[in-house]
Amino acid sequence: MMLHLLLGVADIAMVGRLGGDALAATGFARTVIMVLFSLFMGYSQATNALVARYIGAKDPERAQKAAFHALLFSSYIGCIVSILTFLTMNSILAVLSLDDNVRKLTTEYITVYAAFLIVVPWNFILNGIFQGMGRTKIQFYVMGGANILNIILNYFLIFGDQYIDVIPIAGLGLGVKGAALATVISRLIGITILVFILQRKKYKVHLKFFSFKPSWEFIRPLNIIGLPSAMQGIGRNVAMIMIFDVAARTSIGMNAMAALTVGIQAEAFAFMPVLGLTNGTMSMVGQNLGAKKIGRAQSCAWEGARLAVYYLVPWSAIFVFFAVPLVKIFTNDPNVIYPAATYLITCAIPEVFLCALPLMGALRSAGDAIVPLAINLLSYFMIRVPFSYLLALYTPMDYIGIWWAINIAMAVQCLLIILRFRQGVWKRIEF
Repeated sequence: MMLHLLLGVADIAMVGRLGGDALAATGFARTVIMVLFSLFMGYSQATNALVARYIGAKDPERAQKAAFHALLFSSYIGCIVSILTFLTMNSILAVLSLDDNVRKLTTEYITVYAAFLIVVPWNFILNGIFQGMGRTKIQFYVMGGANILNIILNYFLIFGDQYIDVIPIAGLGLGVKGAALATVISRLIGITILVFILQRKKYKVHLKFFSFKPSWEFIRPLNIIGLPSAMQGIGRNVAMIMIFDVAARTSIGMNAMAALTVGIQAEAFAFMPVLGLTNGTMSMVGQNLGAKKIGRAQSCAWEGARLAVYYLVPWSAIFVFFAVPLVKIFTNDPNVIYPAATYLITCAIPEVFLCALPLMGALRSAGDAIVPLAINLLSYFMIRVPFSYLLALYTPMDYIGIWWAINIAMAVQCLLIILRFRQGVWKRIEF
């Protein structure tokens, strides 16, 4: 997850050199892409949970079938989502408060991803398979190689012809579109490598073809776990699109959007590793539930939350004392640096609320996904978005009101997830 983060840092830092519009467009477009990807990330977590549970129950054949059907189902869903994206993209962007240039750049970025949605989602599902087996080092090496390739491609695809000292470097100068192409190409190569590795019979799960017709026996649990998780991710990113729209209406307009882009990317230094810890917690909880070791599954979940706190507290201090240097990694635009730095300082202490993520992952792994979905949708659409509109547009707080709305929603979400986990309903779920 840290490697995934560093890739985002490279993307935003390079695009940030193209100006505020390119930065705002890339940040907004990545949020739209995450709406699409949230669906597949949900099924990735479902794949993780199912593979882990079947391996814990010492049933590798069912684990293989679950893995295959997850890949098959994601391809069908990807094809449908790709078509819908092309049909609705222009209409959706037209109603948002974007200026013409930002809207044009956003469309370019999204179009590249939409064209490859039938295959790119495999990246998430394959990650879920390896996580469920507990073989995360493989992802680390493949992701590392793909990231290096992505950064190299970024340089040649984003920028035009230039010189490094006296060395001429040829570039295509595709700008924002080049950043999207670089990411898609590197991901496709990474997917190819992971599929090749899974073809070998070295691991408990290895890919083999079963049928083009999905089996309800495996599609049903994939949807029981994956769909609520996917809806949660979609809800979160739809809420962020609405918040970007609010940012565009503040006194600093596109600069607020750019600041939000930079702030979210810098904040990911704390968020992404905790998300990786959450995936690890899901694998351990799933394997222990499969082995009927409920007490150990509970201990794994609390340990995940405790480790998250230990990791997040130092980052809170870093965001307070080093906000400006962090922001300057992404942009040198003085109109963006100050509001982005205020984002990090405002969100510093509430970062600790992310410790609830491993507990949420444990609930999903156990099949208790509906209530966490309701909690998250409540925090997004009853607190985060309405408070952003209210505080930013109807009080003197202006764009800083958005930062506070995000914090309030995080606090409520954390408290409710902890209460749900302590209820213990997840211990009695069978699927």
